[in-house]
Amino acid sequence: MEEGPPKATMLARAIQLADEVAKQCAAARCFRSECGDLKLRADELAALLHQAARAWGPDPYGYDRPATWITWWATQALADASALAARCAHGHHPRLRSLFKLSSPAAGDFPRTAAFLDTALQDVAWLLRFSAAHAGADEDGGLRGIPNIALSLGEGKALFLIWDYVARLHTGGLAARADSAASLASLAGDTPQFAKLIVEEDGIRPLLGLLKEGTDEGQEAAARALGLLGRDAESVEKLVQAGICPAFTAVLKAPAPMHVQAAVAEAIAALADRSPACREQFTQNNAVRYLVGLLASGSGGRGARDAEEDDPELKARLQAVAAKSLWMLGGGHLGVCKSGTESRSQLCFAVVLENGDSGVCSLVASRV
Repeated sequence: MEEGPPKATMLARAIQLADEVAKQCAAARCFRSECGDLKLRADELAALLHQAARAWGPDPYGYDRPATWITWWATQALADASALAARCAHGHHPRLRSLFKLSSPAAGDFPRTAAFLDTALQDVAWLLRFSAAHAGADEDGGLRGIPNIALSLGEGKALFLIWDYVARLHTGGLAARADSAASLASLAGDTPQFAKLIVEEDGIRPLLGLLKEGTDEGQEAAARALGLLGRDAESVEKLVQAGICPAFTAVLKAPAPMHVQAAVAEAIAALADRSPACREQFTQNNAVRYLVGLLASGSGGRGARDAEEDDPELKARLQAVAAKSLWMLGGGHLGVCKSGTESRSQLCFAVVLENGDSGVCSLVASRV
């Protein structure tokens, strides 16, 4: 769904439409029994929408994609009901009523419209439970089931899971946010379609937030997820616009644990491989300078744990992904290639060529 009006505006429109449907059904001149059934559904939907408006306020927990989709869905159902009820209210002439009753497609519209309203009712009720559950942070709050709209959009369980994980990134504790980021990374790695869907459903912003302020495990999971989201040019552009390049560079510069910096370096390599614009942005943010430093030292920043310092496999992995990132960033980019001729960079490369493993040396040699 493209960016639309604010959620409060959509809610107000849906409530107004529900009230209109109820009035139209009450004024029906034909199919009064069927219109009575539609009125009951419209009244119930209006009550739920009013409850949602009171519960959400201006910004209940920072994530409104489910609310936007489901409010839009309810509005479509109410618009159908309004069009049908209007025909009943205006068909007061006996001959018009007779024609309307004999029209089988019109008569058949009532079950379809009623079913549409029923699905909207179920989804708004689900949304209220969803919002209440996530207001309780780490607890599920008894939330079960998949909303009808997720199935109707053809994404099914994946869309529901994405909504759930992204909402937890906004409201959960640090452990829940780390788990949600890892789950999003797993989904994004499954198919490009899931990765694109996470981007469309506003998953970038909370992942960047976790990268900046999460636990070590949360930062690592966020970096992995963000690197996997850039599976197409449009998604990479959205990542760049959201500020992924300075955010990743800050992690490389900071005294972060080696496994976090390795995840960031690996994500940089993946994004640089797919987007020349991304390579340019990373270069402008001095990512090359910090990658060269990691490559030479084979350790993270000053805050790296002693256990990590003594882990040769982790050191080798950090050097490997740093070398791969530099290789990807240097592809066809004059600025990156020039930075490799600086005396400090050349010294770092010489140290790696002398002491690094064969895979890292191969990448460094091709970079030089």
